Amino acid sequence: MKNIVGIIQSYNDYIGREGVTEEKINEAEKELKLKFADEYRTYLLNLGIAYANGHEFTGITELEELSVVAQTLRARMRNPKLPSDIYVIENLGIDDLLIWQNEKGELFQTAYDGLPVKIDVSLEDYIKESN
Repeated sequence: MKNIVGIIQSYNDYIGREGVTEEKINEAEKELKLKFADEYRTYLLNLGIAYANGHEFTGITELEELSVVAQTLRARMRNPKLPSDIYVIENLGIDDLLIWQNEKGELFQTAYDGLPVKIDVSLEDYIKESN
């Protein structure tokens, strides 16, 4: 895993915040009953939430539309077929398309009530490939 924070911050359109504590991350994982991938934890520790390369990523925040906890819980309620070990990293805001990540770091996409389809091996690759 390369420096996900440096990659996100390298884009001209980057907007970010300060990171969050390990305690906040652990609370979010406990609420979702899962573990975040290492690169997502690094992202949260350093940025909390961010916008880069046309992507508005979830994180740990009081803003419901950007909260990984709120977005994941809402999607689980809407689609009970979803695996319990994935969490929303991006709500594309189009046709209920969501981007998810699992503990291994793999990325998936779902439509409204569909099952996840693997789209990438890491958040880093996903960001780079969207140029």
